[in-house]
Amino acid sequence: MYCTTRTNKDNEDEAGGFIEKFKEFLLSQIPTSPEWAEDIATSVVSLVAGPDRYISTRIGKLRLNVWFLYIGPSGLAYKTTPWRYCLLPLLLRLSELVGQDVLLPSSFSIEGLVEYMAKSGRAWGLILKDEFTMVLKEASGDKGYNIDVLEFLSQLYDGTLQKRYTRKAKLEEVLRPYVVFLGCTTPYVYDVVEPTVFIQGLGNRLLFDCWGERPKALTADELFYDLKEDEERDRLLHGFAERLAGLWKVRGHFLTPSPEAASRLAEFKERKEGEACDLYLKDPLDLRPSYLARAGEMAIKLAGLHAFSRLWLSSHLYDEEIIPITLEDAKWAINKVERHIRAFEKFINEWRVRPIKARSMLYKAEMEVFLSVIANNPDRIATQREVLEALGWYRSREFYALREALIEEGKIRVLMPEEIEKLPDEVKKRHGIKTGPGRYPIVFALPP
Repeated sequence: MYCTTRTNKDNEDEAGGFIEKFKEFLLSQIPTSPEWAEDIATSVVSLVAGPDRYISTRIGKLRLNVWFLYIGPSGLAYKTTPWRYCLLPLLLRLSELVGQDVLLPSSFSIEGLVEYMAKSGRAWGLILKDEFTMVLKEASGDKGYNIDVLEFLSQLYDGTLQKRYTRKAKLEEVLRPYVVFLGCTTPYVYDVVEPTVFIQGLGNRLLFDCWGERPKALTADELFYDLKEDEERDRLLHGFAERLAGLWKVRGHFLTPSPEAASRLAEFKERKEGEACDLYLKDPLDLRPSYLARAGEMAIKLAGLHAFSRLWLSSHLYDEEIIPITLEDAKWAINKVERHIRAFEKFINEWRVRPIKARSMLYKAEMEVFLSVIANNPDRIATQREVLEALGWYRSREFYALREALIEEGKIRVLMPEEIEKLPDEVKKRHGIKTGPGRYPIVFALPP
């Protein structure tokens, strides 16, 4: 169902919503990047939208929570400075106005956060996470608990936390969590992240941005200021908070695109899914397809947030149940997702060339085992499970590095899905290969 009606809005409201205005404000206060300022502003709107606003689609009712991760060098990227001087004062004032603490704990264990949400009844809020690398480092170990960290965070994003047993309260259940996440880290993240982060799915839920330019040079007059400017910043932040408190109470809970917006978003979703399929069929080990497959969903969410953001000045006048998503909202969202895809690809490329690949060459014995498992098999193939069992270790990042090095040197290759389908049934049975629609195991062979 498309939205074909337009509502009356102030001219200023039409010209730009809260996202544009708060981004502009942040850049006037802090020499951070425009991309990070936009992510911060978008996260605030995502928080205010809350758990009861959504867009109905055939892929589910999409709530408007988004998760951002910004990667940049310490001291140059100004990652947390906007938090300290602008975002936190804004959110503290907003909490006062709406009578609810909108910030969730930034440091937590799985058990601790589950207990906090269950006991406080607060499963709705924003997590600000500096040094997100530490979360990924915890998730890079060999213990099952570490994989549980990734699964837990993915469930938080999806709003589908399962019942969990805790030491204090035994069985705990958190109903319909709605969590917005704003994280940042340094390039050290490339040394600790593992393929599991993407294979499991958490990495595919993050909207990445990477620092890539020198901070704005400040003149003496720009660098230093007097007490009056501090007072003016506080006044503006209080004004933003009051407008957001009004937006918080807007009646409209359903966001629906116009025919033009729906067409543009559907076309983008189909195009990105097509790109994902092509990449997967060329290389089932490529990490990009799963990320691209979510691009359409991300664009729909962001278009909804941009539409909601435009009501920030006229929220007290808005009395409609449906909030329209315009073509301009769709265009803005698609451009933003394309930027995050470029940042994701930069992240993947930076990660792949880190020293771990060179260190993998030290595992000569393991490489010989890898090759011998294939060469000594009568079928001249081996599944990834068979290779791992022969190696006797399951350090996924080291295995990924070994595998990539062997592929690059032309010593092994990965069978394409059509090649796996053509294998004789008795060969599939010997190797435990089961196939189905979109389901193919990783199978290695020696080059022709």
